[in-house]
Amino acid sequence: MNDRLFSLCTPCPEGFMFCREFRAHDFRRAPFALYAPSAEAARDFLGDHLPRLSGVILIPGKVLSSEELAPLVLQIVVSLAMIPYLADFAAHQLVQLGRHVSTEDLRSVLVLENERLELDSQRAAEDFSRFRASLLHEIEERRMAERQLAESEELLRLIMSSTVEGIYGINTEGNCTFVNEACLKLLGYSHVGEVLGHHMHELIHHRTADGRPIPVEECHIFKAFREGTGVTVDDEFFSRRDGSLLPVEYSAYPIYKDGTIVGAVVTWRDITERRRAEKVLRDTQELFTLFMKYTPVYTFIKEIEGGQSRVVEISDNYIDMVGRPAAELRGRTMYELFPEDLARKITADDLAAVHDGTMIQLDEDLNGRNYTTIKFPIVREGKNDLIAGFTIDITERNKPVESAGNSQK
Repeated sequence: MNDRLFSLCTPCPEGFMFCREFRAHDFRRAPFALYAPSAEAARDFLGDHLPRLSGVILIPGKVLSSEELAPLVLQIVVSLAMIPYLADFAAHQLVQLGRHVSTEDLRSVLVLENERLELDSQRAAEDFSRFRASLLHEIEERRMAERQLAESEELLRLIMSSTVEGIYGINTEGNCTFVNEACLKLLGYSHVGEVLGHHMHELIHHRTADGRPIPVEECHIFKAFREGTGVTVDDEFFSRRDGSLLPVEYSAYPIYKDGTIVGAVVTWRDITERRRAEKVLRDTQELFTLFMKYTPVYTFIKEIEGGQSRVVEISDNYIDMVGRPAAELRGRTMYELFPEDLARKITADDLAAVHDGTMIQLDEDLNGRNYTTIKFPIVREGKNDLIAGFTIDITERNKPVESAGNSQK
């Protein structure tokens, strides 16, 4: 029978609505479903109304018994709005078409269908309830994720604006994509628009301290995203807005998105003060080195560790006393430099001076020459104490005294 059926049905959310409306003088406005033994019977009954019907089901063929009709009626999926009308209406139509189906038979069919529809409606309501709960949960999760994202972005903005280091990002074309306030301030800019979107190599990193241009191909920052490796540099300069050069230390690392490099982030700091301090330190070290090279007195600094005194710094002229250059004396104990008896005495004097925290002066003889030595402790918090001092060769000064004593004899 199924392959003898044809339909003009239209899908809708409640199932298949088999017709939209049918108006007749003796029926109320209602959904319409029609059984007819043939198309001719339908046309004879409906007349001019037939062309205007939407969704009418025609079942052509032989005349059906009530038993044959009932399963077909069960296949008719109707909206809930049709239930109040279908029983009386369908019975009336079937009588008009010459069929002998009792109203009770059709009512029983419709009751079963109504129960099925109520069950489907209940299931649909349950499904909708679960869907609604799931949707609300998903919406809440999305809102929470959006709040967390907003909080994360706000925290990032606070970090970017609070750090004293300059931070900026570039895309693979070298154009600035973000910049923090410290970066603007250090470079002498007032507004983000003066930097954002500009080619950062051409803007701040295009020349060396002596004015030599730096090709972009040699730029370490651009290598970060071209080669996918991080880099740290502390001997280059950035150009400020007024053209002055700023000594900087910077680190550049690639930015990845879905496994693809999309740019680089650069963090940097002004190292002007560090450069100045380093220069002072270098100058001081140079002066100290020159002093230790040219001093006419024997000068030393030793560290006290484990009951031993070990040379830290020593003047170059110690080669005249012990026959070894200063470079070979540094790091050695007294027992490695002097005879055991003299080494024991020097070490004991060093330990006593540090222990008592006082300066001591003593005379010593080595290899037929006379020396006088002054030692004083240097206390360092959290580090080993030092003993420093100088030694003067007094051999020549003692000779007149010895000669006078011999004359008197």
